[in-house]
Amino acid sequence: MNTKTKLFIVLLVIGIGGGLVYTQWQKQNKPRIKVNQYLKEKKAIQFEMSYKGAAFSDTIQYGQTWRKEKDGVRFLASSKDGVIYLFIKDAKGAILAQKVVLLF
Repeated sequence: MNTKTKLFIVLLVIGIGGGLVYTQWQKQNKPRIKVNQYLKEKKAIQFEMSYKGAAFSDTIQYGQTWRKEKDGVRFLASSKDGVIYLFIKDAKGAILAQKVVLLF
């Protein structure tokens, strides 16, 4: 291989690696709410929430309230009228992400 080909391959590998790192960084900085499982007989859901390195995974039944806070970001789950609401809020109370799950 000549020098230009080697240089091209090295730059290509660095570019692909940098792109993968950037993609992972973007995913980490996005607020994410995911419902993993709907437990119909228990009227509950199993969920995951994450934002900026803070990640929580738990199960909430209808009638319960769930709250966690980390670095000024609040992770909330509550239920009302047959619906479970999942929120991620910043320190000012602005909603960064939300998901609504109908139970009935």
